[in-house]
Amino acid sequence: MLNNSIKNLLLVNIILILSLLTISCSNNNSKKIELLVFAPASMSDVLPKISKNFYNKDINIIFDFGGSAILASKISNGAPADIYISAGTSTYSTLENNNLLYKPKQTIVKNNLVVVTTKDLENIKTIYDFKDNSISRIAIANPDFAPAGKYAIESLKNLDLWKNIKEKVVLGADVRSTLNYVLTENSDLAIVYFSDTIFTDLKPLDIIPSDSYSEILYPASIIKNSKHPEHSEQFIQHLISLSSQKTFEKYGFDPIIDIKSSN
Repeated sequence: MLNNSIKNLLLVNIILILSLLTISCSNNNSKKIELLVFAPASMSDVLPKISKNFYNKDINIIFDFGGSAILASKISNGAPADIYISAGTSTYSTLENNNLLYKPKQTIVKNNLVVVTTKDLENIKTIYDFKDNSISRIAIANPDFAPAGKYAIESLKNLDLWKNIKEKVVLGADVRSTLNYVLTENSDLAIVYFSDTIFTDLKPLDIIPSDSYSEILYPASIIKNSKHPEHSEQFIQHLISLSSQKTFEKYGFDPIIDIKSSN
């Protein structure tokens, strides 16, 4: 009888210990830190891939992708972002002027403009072919929402083309929407980032002189109201690590470090 009582007591203790362990594990999972990263639509393929290789497994990275100007506006209006990444430097002015950055921005990668067309126009030779009457619709990102549009207009103006083709222009909400105009054949051609063409069947045409537009930099910064600035800094450092820069390169971006000499 006594042995049975001891056995029952031991069983109760074992169940109690297992219950405490379960609760402890559950609490540990619930304490997993979440970082909200606002990032440009042009990075919607590559950043989830890079985040999977982030060494700190206690951090869950959540992305909000969209036009860089729209994302900056959301932060200015109180959206609780931890990190802001932009497809250009111009959208940072609002955040900087309102003292919303935890520390200065840091460039993590670069990009270039290319032209994509429907199949029947893949043989155009120069950007000056945009003036041809066979081309009726030219898609670019809305410059009020996305830096890609600003770079495109800057180039067209510097090449003395804008006044001749601006009536043909249709605007996409962001660079991915702009690309979709050509994919759905609702535009004859589009000016997009090279990285946006990597996983499509579209042939990127490198016919936009790189000196006709400003260098396309992707800066990242921690937002001042972030509850996790130290963990945010860890993720930004992960973005400029050798492994992440190699992944960026595979997805059509220009790395900021010399990949070959780093191997």
